[in-house]
Amino acid sequence: MFFDGESVGRIPTSTTPTTLTITLPADLQPGTHGVVVARMATIAGELRRIAESNLFAFALTPAIAAMAGSGLTSSESGGVTVWAGNVVVTCDPAVGSDQRFELILNGMGDATRAYAFAAPRRTVALPSTSITVPIHDVPSGTYLARIRVDGVTSMLTGGGTTDYSGPTITF
Repeated sequence: MFFDGESVGRIPTSTTPTTLTITLPADLQPGTHGVVVARMATIAGELRRIAESNLFAFALTPAIAAMAGSGLTSSESGGVTVWAGNVVVTCDPAVGSDQRFELILNGMGDATRAYAFAAPRRTVALPSTSITVPIHDVPSGTYLARIRVDGVTSMLTGGGTTDYSGPTITF
């Protein structure tokens, strides 16, 4: 089995004529990935691919586990209270230091404003589940929050026949 071109030596947990179930590598980061299933055999003392599937592309969706404001300050702008500072997002799975990370805020109810803030490049080489995103000029209110990692956006909760209900953050 190959994830993103790298052999991971995984064996499917179950198979049927039309389905193959696998366990994703624990260190797989959110974003778009590709998997190829390969049949390997030793030929003349060398392990070789003798058959392989087409590439199957999939998106590993990030999720917000928790959020909190940090160093937030308010000011008045045109008679409206606006906030600036940082939002610390705890996410799952861990985000790589070279991955693009954005926090997306959508106003709830009559407040239909929307904002997207990119996290600065991280200097720590290891993947992290805690990402700090600077924000600015966000009016007071409650916002639906999503994160986008390398173009793959987290899911909102609720929906269906009602409005979305979370995750939210209030400034």
